[in-house]
Amino acid sequence: MHKLGERCDLFQEGGQATDPSIDKRMDFHFNAILDVVSEWRKDKSQNQDTPLGEKVQEVKKNFLQESGIQFSELEEKVLQFHLSNLEYACGSTLDQV
Repeated sequence: MHKLGERCDLFQEGGQATDPSIDKRMDFHFNAILDVVSEWRKDKSQNQDTPLGEKVQEVKKNFLQESGIQFSELEEKVLQFHLSNLEYACGSTLDQV
């Protein structure tokens, strides 16, 4: 066994490393989306619940419309990486969580 460091480079198709600043920025947006979903969820009962994947997409769409920000194709892929990693941690697609 080998101890892994804190560094976790993301590689694109073709083997090019993703700029760490892009990963950091998209990780920030990913966590901000989850924070909004978490705040929304606090006031809901079980029967008012919505699948996590659906709510994440709704919050992302609203954020992009309100902020006027448009993610590049690479930024979208990095955000999708973080969402996929969450699915892995949940052991299910986000539409089933």
